[in-house]
Amino acid sequence: MTAIEQRAAEQFRRDTAKHELTVLHDDGLHRHLRVAEPGSGHLWFELVTWPGGLTIRGDMGCYIFSCAKDMFDFFRRSAWGGGPNLHYWAQKADAGDIHAGVREYSADLLRKHIEDDLAALAEDDLAERLRVRAEKLGTTSDRLPAGAAAGCRAASAAYMAGLREELDDDLLGELPMWCIDDEGDALAGVRQFDYRPDGEPPFTFDADEWKVRDWSGPYVWCCHAILFGIGAYDRVKAEQPVPALSAAATADAEALAHV
Repeated sequence: MTAIEQRAAEQFRRDTAKHELTVLHDDGLHRHLRVAEPGSGHLWFELVTWPGGLTIRGDMGCYIFSCAKDMFDFFRRSAWGGGPNLHYWAQKADAGDIHAGVREYSADLLRKHIEDDLAALAEDDLAERLRVRAEKLGTTSDRLPAGAAAGCRAASAAYMAGLREELDDDLLGELPMWCIDDEGDALAGVRQFDYRPDGEPPFTFDADEWKVRDWSGPYVWCCHAILFGIGAYDRVKAEQPVPALSAAATADAEALAHV
């Protein structure tokens, strides 16, 4: 579960702690449900179904899904471990909210790519310094004198510290040149970052394959809401008494029982 998924799930539980279901229409596959806190319109949502389709709409956005004839049954059967099946359901989304959509840029994912690359660089840089130093001394990295190895580690640490200082100025600091919370700005900053300290190897990011879009918070929230609404609906249906048989139907049933 990504950070966005976790935050959205926790937010949904808080937001709907007092929500209740109102069935506005219930005729076979044609349903209209409203879920909201009684006496409040805050973070309300509605589920509307018809044969082959479902719409969720409300304060957190609007999404339309289509797949099976009975969409309530589709969401019940395809839930993942009792929770939203975000990947599969996204494939069945015909329309996403105009403000958030199904996926959105995540600065957290961008930071993770940066940190992963820097961790790999630090390891490779130290290994290369140890190799070069060992080669000059006619030995191997694992047999370097303690002083020589310590010098390599200090040089590598200084190299990485300078890189991070420049990266903070450009992108990660409090007042950076590029805004990491804006997708276009952040990617431009990453692609233009060029660390070239005197006498040291240069470093640039290779961000062409980076995935920096995650599930949007509203999409995850609405997926939780769909399961919440269906669950509440199922409980209401289960609590409804079975219609009593008419006297004539009861008599027919008893007659058949004695045939």
